[in-house]
Amino acid sequence: MRLFLSFSFRDEDRDLVNVVERLLASHSARIASSERLGGDNLVGEVKQRLLQSDALVALFTRRDLLVDGTWTTHQWAKDEYEYFCRHNKPALALVEDGVRVGGIARAEEIIHLDRRTLLPALLALSEVLGRWRQEFAQRQGAPQAPLENPRSSGEQSQKRVRRKTTRRAAARKPKGVPRVFINYRRENAQGRAGRLADNLRLYLGEKNVFFDQDDITPGGEFVVESLHAVANSRILLTVIGRDWATVKDDFGSHRLAKPDDLVRLELTTALEHSLPIIPVLIDGAPIPREDQLPMELHTIIRRSAVEVRDTRWTYDIRYLAEKLAEQLAIEPRFVQEGRLR
Repeated sequence: MRLFLSFSFRDEDRDLVNVVERLLASHSARIASSERLGGDNLVGEVKQRLLQSDALVALFTRRDLLVDGTWTTHQWAKDEYEYFCRHNKPALALVEDGVRVGGIARAEEIIHLDRRTLLPALLALSEVLGRWRQEFAQRQGAPQAPLENPRSSGEQSQKRVRRKTTRRAAARKPKGVPRVFINYRRENAQGRAGRLADNLRLYLGEKNVFFDQDDITPGGEFVVESLHAVANSRILLTVIGRDWATVKDDFGSHRLAKPDDLVRLELTTALEHSLPIIPVLIDGAPIPREDQLPMELHTIIRRSAVEVRDTRWTYDIRYLAEKLAEQLAIEPRFVQEGRLR
């Protein structure tokens, strides 16, 4: 499936664009855009890329604040969207909260986007992408189940997306099974986090601990499945090593300062769902300072932390497991001293 992604080229939108691009790629989509091809003008090569694409996803983000409190969006994104729609191909608009979208032609698929809570928009986008992929495969002769008509009205489409998202959430959530989600940063604590997950499963049961390396579906949509698992969990453990708050990306920016950082997204999703968050300190790490955290994560430093030390690993894990079992209202298994590793 060939997808054209229309978006603002501003630096403040880059993190959001990166998240959407990763989701599109997880659906095996080949992505094209007009970036570096003429800016805000529909030059010939831009039109050619639009015509060669099977579907279009447009990000209508905030640009200028109007006197009535609404926002304009980026004109070239609207131009690309309208040009594409004139050729009767499926198109979807991700519209940031507050953006005025009047005048956009045939906006059959509209998903409202709140940057503080990305999960609902990502789930809705994933549902539409899955439907498009089935439709294109069916056109090429692959056997597929009958599909709903994706070209319904915007209101009907949004209702359908919400119903499907709700059904998928119910299907994925283990009935009656409490979950502990392990949040960690790979550059900082991957080995310890995996060891923690393995040991907690001995006490709490295999299905009661979610660890991405083991529990993400092979070929699955990593960001969507991770955030979905957080929303369906009962407790989140965030594993904090010495440089947890200061790890930088390849461009020298602090990862935790980026809105699309997966560790940050998982933590904010947990806060939005009122999950208890337990900091698990390893390698003698202290609780991060408030000035090292985004404002929405400041409450984490006021949570009661548990320290897990290599010199007392078995004792500390047993203590943590007992506390978790108490919160989950389950009986912890008895584990012989020598079985933890």
